[in-house]
Amino acid sequence: MTTPVNRSRLAPFRLAPCTALLALLVAGCQPETASDDTGDTFDPVDTDDSGTVELALAVRSLSYTQANPGPTQAVLDIRIPTEATVQLVLNDELIEEWDTGDSCIVFPAFTQCADYLDQSLPVMIETGGEQKFELTALKGGEWKTVTFERDLTLGQCIANAAFYDEIVQPVLDDACSSCHREGGDGSSVFWSDDPWATFETTILNRREDLYQAPSLQTSMEQHRRRQIFQPYSTEYRAIAESVWRTLNSFQCS
Repeated sequence: MTTPVNRSRLAPFRLAPCTALLALLVAGCQPETASDDTGDTFDPVDTDDSGTVELALAVRSLSYTQANPGPTQAVLDIRIPTEATVQLVLNDELIEEWDTGDSCIVFPAFTQCADYLDQSLPVMIETGGEQKFELTALKGGEWKTVTFERDLTLGQCIANAAFYDEIVQPVLDDACSSCHREGGDGSSVFWSDDPWATFETTILNRREDLYQAPSLQTSMEQHRRRQIFQPYSTEYRAIAESVWRTLNSFQCS
């Protein structure tokens, strides 16, 4: 997926406090469950656990669209502890690292805080085959790691231009062109005859207008009233993948 940054993985023996770390996901922003669109493989997960058993950390399922060519966006349905630092490692490479913060509701006489959050965690899988997932949480002096492996079957990789022409452009035409085109109600983000190179430049120059992919979801709130994609739906993930390909300079090997 994303080229790992130079950060160390959480070590079970290193229990010093961690600084707040920003990842692609922000605690509390994600839907509670992953997509189960038609065509998705919904795979319940049994994990191997280590560390503090009582710590609220679990992976309950993995969803992905088996018919999609690699790369594809898989979604983990997870439970993570609040006020913890969490890392996702895929095939021994650090993919995500973030601070979950707290989850509190303030009542007139008291404040109630949850011990865990249920979230969906997207991850790009570049190629099919055996995948090793490792999720680790560090909270105070406690840590827990859950691991599992899956052999994912993906279709043959499609080059960026072909992916745009065959998959992304029809989504844009059907769902976005009524507003986001020249002369539309919204800003003209693209034109129906844009080649991939032009849309790739649009992503780099105006990714905030594309709600930062949608995979990062940074502008989802501003666009929510008119956003017709459900998070992790087939259409949503098509746009997310096009942005991921651009930001990571992806090319089929």
